[in-house]
Amino acid sequence: VPGEASYRPSGVNVRVLGPVEVLNGGVDVRLGGPKPRAVFALLVAEVGAPVSVETLIDGVWGDEPTAGARSTLQTYVSNLRAAIGDVIVRDDGGYRLVAEPESVDAVEFERAVEQASGLVATAPAEAAQRLRAALALWRGHPYADVPGPFPLELEARRLEELRLRAVELRIEAELVLGRHAQLIAELEVLCEEFPVYERFRGQHMLALYRWGRQAEALRAYQKTRTYLAEELGLEPSAQLQELERGILNQDPSLLLEPEPQVQVVAFLLTDVEDSTVLWEVQTEAMRAAVAQHDRIVLGAVEAAGGRVVKRVGDGIDVAFAEVGAAVTVAGEIQRLLAAADWSG
Repeated sequence: VPGEASYRPSGVNVRVLGPVEVLNGGVDVRLGGPKPRAVFALLVAEVGAPVSVETLIDGVWGDEPTAGARSTLQTYVSNLRAAIGDVIVRDDGGYRLVAEPESVDAVEFERAVEQASGLVATAPAEAAQRLRAALALWRGHPYADVPGPFPLELEARRLEELRLRAVELRIEAELVLGRHAQLIAELEVLCEEFPVYERFRGQHMLALYRWGRQAEALRAYQKTRTYLAEELGLEPSAQLQELERGILNQDPSLLLEPEPQVQVVAFLLTDVEDSTVLWEVQTEAMRAAVAQHDRIVLGAVEAAGGRVVKRVGDGIDVAFAEVGAAVTVAGEIQRLLAAADWSG
């Protein structure tokens, strides 16, 4: 197609996480009946890559295409181009949708999940926010109004599995953030809806345990174990069994580690100059002077909320939560020492 290499479609947005929709410049585009919609959906599922005529015919008409299937397909493509714009081009014996991949909600969703998955451990708040935004793109079952084509059924299943993975990752991030209490009700619903999806049950058990509900966490495990045995003849996975043992034994590693606390401390150091010589020549006078010195220093420190860290000889090391408090007390101690009566 002449000039195709420089073609950059703009304003076209495709939604397939629910009924198939196309917006061109913000305006809803009518795609026609079920068969034209199926053609378009098959191209969207492979956006940016060519789809052969044979694949399109098989997807739309199945094993028994009509004699005029090829010409009818050309008509469908022509009508779609007229409705959407020149976003469908001939390529390698088939057709290709040349819309930017990020303009398709399914691609946007998949990329967002991939990016967020690497942030769960290091930046859980950002991961949870990104995953919530990605999950908000969903409007229902993928390709909901395009029944029939087997390739689309496979793609829809893949996207549904990715959606469950995104929900799991979002919950994992929120468990890291300590939101276990808020997640319990949601996880109960998810476990009922997807009883075979053991990762939800594991998260449910962990949330219950962290909220102090050990017995309920163990009952939740037994519920899944009974379901798997009766419905599928299976035992829970090794990971779920290990989690059950950890909860039973109250494994401390299942609890969140407390966040490290960072505290800024200001130190004030006091000392009596030449005290060694004075202690030798005027022992009793020094004993009285040091006692008065300590009363003044410790009184000022206590009044300002400081605390004594250690005492070495005649020196006192004091800590304050704020630098300003240490500076203020230092000035107050100097003032009180200068005003004190040392004649005794």
